[in-house]
Amino acid sequence: MSRRLGPLGLLVPLLLLGCSPPIPSQPPVFLTELELAPIEATDALVLDEPPQTDAAPSTLPEPDLTEMKLIPAGVYLLGLTSQQVEWLYQLCKKTSDQKGNCTRRSELSPQREAALEAFWLDRTEVSVADYLECIEAGACEVPKDEQVLCQRGSSYTNQPAPPLVHPVNCVSWEQAQDYCRWRGKRLPSSDEWEAAARGPEGLMFPWGEELPNCEQAFSNRQECSYDGCCSREDWSSIWPETMPVVSMDEGASPFGVLHLADNVREWVEDGDGEGRHWVRGGHYSRSHELFGANAWLAKRETDFIGFRCAVSETGRRNEK
Repeated sequence: MSRRLGPLGLLVPLLLLGCSPPIPSQPPVFLTELELAPIEATDALVLDEPPQTDAAPSTLPEPDLTEMKLIPAGVYLLGLTSQQVEWLYQLCKKTSDQKGNCTRRSELSPQREAALEAFWLDRTEVSVADYLECIEAGACEVPKDEQVLCQRGSSYTNQPAPPLVHPVNCVSWEQAQDYCRWRGKRLPSSDEWEAAARGPEGLMFPWGEELPNCEQAFSNRQECSYDGCCSREDWSSIWPETMPVVSMDEGASPFGVLHLADNVREWVEDGDGEGRHWVRGGHYSRSHELFGANAWLAKRETDFIGFRCAVSETGRRNEK
């Protein structure tokens, strides 16, 4: 004879089930940045719908290589010998109007070899027009002009009629990074920048071993003992003091990259871990710093620092 359970009899087993130990859950899985890289569809794996994840998809565009130069993989001679450092010191003492600042710069030595993968580098510095386009797209900030030189009206982007074809200046290292990401690119490393400027043989200047002439580089210094100090008809107007990013073709590097020694110094990726980052190249007011190995550490934006972007040849895409 079967035994029927009343309401109380049904409640007891339900309570027992509620008191049973919970089933252990899977521990959370934290994906690394590399694991979050998008999967390319193949014949063996075709997804009708993208998987739903909490991670925001990458919005970086495919970089446009049209106005970039390929720097091939290879072993590059970087740095300077002690004799080259001494030569530059004597050049500074001879040509600079601030001779007290001339030093034998140990950070440029010793000479060394560096094996680099192939990469692409912008043929020109990022122009004012380029950067304003990024501001209008909401991907870049307007330069803050915190430095005194920028506050005095030397910030090109904040002028009422900015020189659109000149290199952007007064941008911070972080702002330069933001722009390059917006283009699907990145800042070059310090070694990459120098390799592009000097070629595999480690030339003293992007154009060769001889001192610059007025077709290769521009400097607005009046007191100078060699032709690298070139005056323009409008140089006394103070602003702008740079040259258009597409100019001085005779000063191109062995790979066809322009203005790697003059115009504005350029932010690169590397830093010292203390809030400062390297800037490479010379600029318009230092005629004795137009050599391809020139490097300085900087913490903030100024009127003579700009930048250009790079793209790794492997993958041709730089994910966040």
